[in-house]
Amino acid sequence: MREGILGVIKSLNVTSYLGTWSQTVLNRADKRAWRTLSHANYAAQIAQTKMWVSTTGPENIVGTRFFEVMASGTTLLLCNRPSPATLKVTPWVYDGLFEEGVHAVLFDGLDDLRAKIFYYLRNEPARRRIVTAAASLTR
Repeated sequence: MREGILGVIKSLNVTSYLGTWSQTVLNRADKRAWRTLSHANYAAQIAQTKMWVSTTGPENIVGTRFFEVMASGTTLLLCNRPSPATLKVTPWVYDGLFEEGVHAVLFDGLDDLRAKIFYYLRNEPARRRIVTAAASLTR
């Protein structure tokens, strides 16, 4: 899923900051290893971003980044919706964390992600409404 998401974002005519987890992350000598921004630069990156696409981890872990983005007051969080097959064996990972369409935007696949990115790029009042509600939720 993550490679597909990166492909969608790269195919759009938008400015993007792309960071991904890599198996080389702990090997600091490897130049392909993912590097983190400083705390100040990380906060600035979120503040300058209109939308942030984040996915759950391999074990359906919702990381702190979800809440950092929602608390920003500037950035819309887009996250993947688990498939119906996954939901049969794994509880709804976002249950009780936020309400879809109120605090975050969920997408079902790559076409849905593309459509939602375009929708919120063209509909600033709708994007701001969700961003404001998300920031209020985190306070």
